[in-house]
Amino acid sequence: ARELGSLERVLEEEFRVSCHALCSPDLVEGVRAQVVDKDRTPRWSPPALAEVTGADVERFFAPLGEDRELRLP
Repeated sequence: ARELGSLERVLEEEFRVSCHALCSPDLVEGVRAQVVDKDRTPRWSPPALAEVTGADVERFFAPLGEDRELRLP
């Protein structure tokens, strides 16, 4: 957060990451496992944290598009 320089920039990035997370199939899978089926055995993609790549993480920080970005003063 310190690298972003201000609370406004941190909140803008948090919004971006949250929007990408909402589109992730893992969000739906987590809700299914915890709330719907209550089996608490989500089938993540990829199945192990060690298999998550840098590109997988970077996708969550990618720009949303000019018309969808949160712009705080």
